[in-house]
Amino acid sequence: MSPEVSDAARELVSLEAWLLDQRDWDAWLGLYAEDAEYWLPCWEDEYILTKNPNTEVSLIYYNSRAGLEDRALSRIDSAATHLSHGQCRHGNREHRR
Repeated sequence: MSPEVSDAARELVSLEAWLLDQRDWDAWLGLYAEDAEYWLPCWEDEYILTKNPNTEVSLIYYNSRAGLEDRALSRIDSAATHLSHGQCRHGNREHRR
């Protein structure tokens, strides 16, 4: 992998992490094409990852961006439920003083 590609990949992963931390679901979803697959494989053992999301257990697997959209919407709905009940779910430091 060229240094340029490596740098671009690192920047993309950093951007994705930042968007998730900010709970900017729309911008995060915008990083993915409609036909994107999102897969977090499980570990078969200490050193080997699973290889096929269709036949083996996965931590997360969506075969299109629609699955990611559903996941993001469930996060938004969950946050709205917590906020409507006056609960803080993120442990903001300002609330700890």
